Amino acid sequence: MATEREQLQKMLAELDYYQTQLQVLQQQSQLIDASISDILIADQTLTEIGKLPEGTEILVPIGGSSFIQAKITNTKTVIVGLGADTSTKKTIEDAQKTLQERLSEAQKFKENVQRGLVEISQRIEVLRPQVEELVAKIREASGKPGEAKGSV
Repeated sequence: MATEREQLQKMLAELDYYQTQLQVLQQQSQLIDASISDILIADQTLTEIGKLPEGTEILVPIGGSSFIQAKITNTKTVIVGLGADTSTKKTIEDAQKTLQERLSEAQKFKENVQRGLVEISQRIEVLRPQVEELVAKIREASGKPGEAKGSV
């Protein structure tokens, strides 16, 4: 029975590991969703700004449901972040191409995360009944159907 308990502890540790990995992947998935949403909003904003005449007054969000008034002085180019505190000026069309590339990368990453979620969920689904079966076996061997001896 000691080996069964050791096996149970090992399986419980493995189950805990998979559940932790599942949570991490779920968090990554949420972050990717937020990134995809930001990219889509930026793309739509560029489309709309490209239609406006220069000098148009707009409200610019500054956070906390607060805005400032601003005038658009250039509807042909925008500043695009490249990462590592680096930016470059691009035409709206080129900026939208960059956004589409980022969107494609984010969607591929999301697909990989989703595959990981499915794989880990399947492992958990296989492991959980095995743990339950082993717990029942240990309880039965201990002579107490409602509880196992010691801590499980």
